[in-house]
Amino acid sequence: MSVKNVRREAVILFTRIPEPGKTKTRMMPYLGPDECAGLHTCFLRDMSRQIRKSGADLFVCCTGSGGISGLKKICGRNAVYMEQRGSGLGDRMANAFRDVFSLGYEKAVLTGSDIPELSSEDIREALDSLDSHDAVTGPSADGGYYLIGMKVLHEALFENKDYGHSGVLENLEESACLAGISMCRVRRLQDMDTREDLAGFRQRMRSDRRLRSSRTGKYLAEKATVSVIVPVYNEEKTI
Repeated sequence: MSVKNVRREAVILFTRIPEPGKTKTRMMPYLGPDECAGLHTCFLRDMSRQIRKSGADLFVCCTGSGGISGLKKICGRNAVYMEQRGSGLGDRMANAFRDVFSLGYEKAVLTGSDIPELSSEDIREALDSLDSHDAVTGPSADGGYYLIGMKVLHEALFENKDYGHSGVLENLEESACLAGISMCRVRRLQDMDTREDLAGFRQRMRSDRRLRSSRTGKYLAEKATVSVIVPVYNEEKTI
C-alpha cells in the first residue's frame, strides 16, 4: 500500500468480524445472536464513517472466521484490511501499530469497535494532541481505555499487561510514567458490552440528534426486543 494521506495519519479500527453467536455475546439473551451481529455491524458502520470524516486513513484490523470480504461491505473498500496477529491483546495491538508505522505514517490511533458514540472530533483531538505528547488515551467507563495513539511504537505500553479489569488504564499510565512517555487523555466514552450499556445509549439518544440519526441509534429504535431493557440511572458498568 502507498501512503495517501498528506498528514500521514492513520486510525486502526480493531474488531472481530461480526458473526452471529460470536460477537457481543454478553448482550444475549436480551438480543438474539443475529441481532447482536447486526448491532456490531452498525457500530462498525458508524465508526468507520467518523474515522473517514476525521481525514485520517482507515485500517481495519480484524479477527474471526467470517471473511474479510463481508467486512469490506461494512467499512468500505477504501480502507486497508489486515488480520490481527499475536499471542495476546497487547501483542496484537503492538503489531498493528508496528505494521502501520512501517508504511511511513507519523501518527496512529487505535480504537476498539464497540464505541458507537466516537466522533470525528474525538479522533481529531486525539491525533492533534500527539503534536505535544508522546501518547494519548481515551478512557472508558470501566477503568480501561477505548483508544490509544502514538507517534512511534512504545512497546512498554503493551508488554506484560492484563486486560479486562478496572485498573487497566491506571496500569498503562504508570508504565508510561516509568518509561518517560508523556501521555494525555481525550474524553471518556462508554463501550457497548451489556444491556445496561445499551440502556444508557438509548437514554443519551434522547438529547443527542447525532446518536438518533446514527446506524446504531436507528437499529436500536427498530428492535422491539430492546424494549425489555430497563434504563439504569447513575450507575456505571462493572466488570
